Amino acid sequence: MGKITTLKPFRFIASVLAVLTLMVSNLQAQVAVTATAGTATGTYTTVSAAFAAINAGTHQGVINITISANTTEPAAVVALLGSGAPSNYTSVTIMPSGNVTVNSAAVPTANRGLIELNGADNVTIDGDDPATAGVRNLTLQVAPSTNITTVVRLSSTNTTGTAGANNNTIKNCVIIGSRNSGTSTTTNYGINASNYSTTSLSGGAYGNLNTTIDNNEIRRCYRAIHLNGISTLAPNTGVFITNNIIGSATLADNVGQVGIFVSYSNLTGGITTSLIEGNDIRVGDVSPTGAGFFSTVSGIDIGTINSGIRVLRNNIHDVIQPITSGYGANGINISGSAQCDNFLIANNMINNIVASKYTTSLTSTFVANGIRFSAGATNARVINNTIVVNAPVNGVTANYVQHGIYCVTTMTFAQLLNNIVVNNGVGAGSYAIYSGAVANISTATVNNNNYWTPSGIIGYYNGSNQNTLANWQTATGKDANTFNVAPNFVSANDLHITTAPTPLESAGASVTVTTVANDYDNQVRPGPVGSVNGGATNPDIGADEFDATPIFAPSITLGSITPINCTTASSHPVSVTATPGSGTMTSVVLNYAFNGVAQTPITMTNTSGSTY
Repeated sequence: MGKITTLKPFRFIASVLAVLTLMVSNLQAQVAVTATAGTATGTYTTVSAAFAAINAGTHQGVINITISANTTEPAAVVALLGSGAPSNYTSVTIMPSGNVTVNSAAVPTANRGLIELNGADNVTIDGDDPATAGVRNLTLQVAPSTNITTVVRLSSTNTTGTAGANNNTIKNCVIIGSRNSGTSTTTNYGINASNYSTTSLSGGAYGNLNTTIDNNEIRRCYRAIHLNGISTLAPNTGVFITNNIIGSATLADNVGQVGIFVSYSNLTGGITTSLIEGNDIRVGDVSPTGAGFFSTVSGIDIGTINSGIRVLRNNIHDVIQPITSGYGANGINISGSAQCDNFLIANNMINNIVASKYTTSLTSTFVANGIRFSAGATNARVINNTIVVNAPVNGVTANYVQHGIYCVTTMTFAQLLNNIVVNNGVGAGSYAIYSGAVANISTATVNNNNYWTPSGIIGYYNGSNQNTLANWQTATGKDANTFNVAPNFVSANDLHITTAPTPLESAGASVTVTTVANDYDNQVRPGPVGSVNGGATNPDIGADEFDATPIFAPSITLGSITPINCTTASSHPVSVTATPGSGTMTSVVLNYAFNGVAQTPITMTNTSGSTY
């Protein structure tokens, strides 16, 4: 018995030590690191701690960081530095194992991020775990705060452009910012590009090259993706923002001010031109009767130095600013001018852009615009977009202003083709298109559009309202093949076109002119494949390449007119032949004038419905 008694304490202590060792091991197992050089493996409690080890050169070569359980990062995180003594890596990949969340501290530090790259290159944050259901298994989340913060920060290290954060990818993540209410105007970010500082997130980045942001869900931010540059000597070329879901139908989770902002992405265009494509974006309030907040809101904002940028196939919807004390709402806002040229805006669906009944000033920024050129971008190509600006609810101003497309005096188009522009505003301030100067379109190719303003005005040009399509065509000498018809949308929330008869079928300018060979759904133009109507002719008007019954204008032929003695003749018969362009006709209305005075129209009917 004595021997047994003396052994029990040792067994107990050994068991406790084993349990404690296992507990410590588990605590350090949230973040596992593997590397092809240096120390091959390691476990850490936070991503920040793993970054510190990489910075110290502990792990080298090709490095993988796997997050297998939720982490809470320190208030002041460690930024991953660029490879260089003592660090030495060729790439870093961060991925989840299962559904996991990287959390900030309960009170996040001002002007800091949750994940920070400080001049770090070849980093991929991929939130998809192929072994787990869903494609976004990694959540990066900053706690609600009144501090200025960002979730992910991509920072250059110096101002010369020689130490940008290059070749980095953020994909398949859920990114939740620190905005603490649906009306907060604190500037916080989902993804931020800036030059590194621990006291500011607002300074632009220098030479961040080849940034890819793909298939993320971003919410609860004031500005979701903010890729700001600052130097023409070190632009942030190669920006690719694709397939992200930005915003929420829940006000507290929505994006407040801007969905995507890009500046200084390219000086001269070319193969490094930036791309914003396939994103689903909503911004601002979530109701036209809401309270709003003190800021103009935009789905996409194209800043300065963005030569050749492409904005394609985005669904920009429910961009709402209902505050009655000013501020506007823009689907796409072009705020840049210098070296902001030759870009393409095509195949976007821009829907339910709403401000308030605030002003009758045609040039005010406190209005709703589908696409607003607020600075002097040049040679813009705007092709095959579908734009709907809806009537506001809040406010009391009669004849309030809002525009489908707004053009400041200093911008110019190269092409404005195949667009559907709908302005559902009411009164003399609701325009399909506002042209601040003749030079906006005087040298451009402008045609094959559809302007629909059921209770407003078609356009403003050369200092005057052009109330009807005919007025617009005469004043501009453009848009000869343009329509003024109500589009057959599937619904108020779906801007695809139904199969009902419409003149918009096959009525667009050809692909050889536009070079836009696919539609919003990436279906080929003209088409779509298997279409019955018009699939082998010209493209359809709008972002959707649909298959509807075409309506073509009839041809009208007047017979010869024989001179008569007007003092003795009681009538002067004239034969009229009308051949339908498609379908059938039941009547022809003949409008005519005598000595310049319009006479009562004559309606001629024919039971055959073909010729008259």
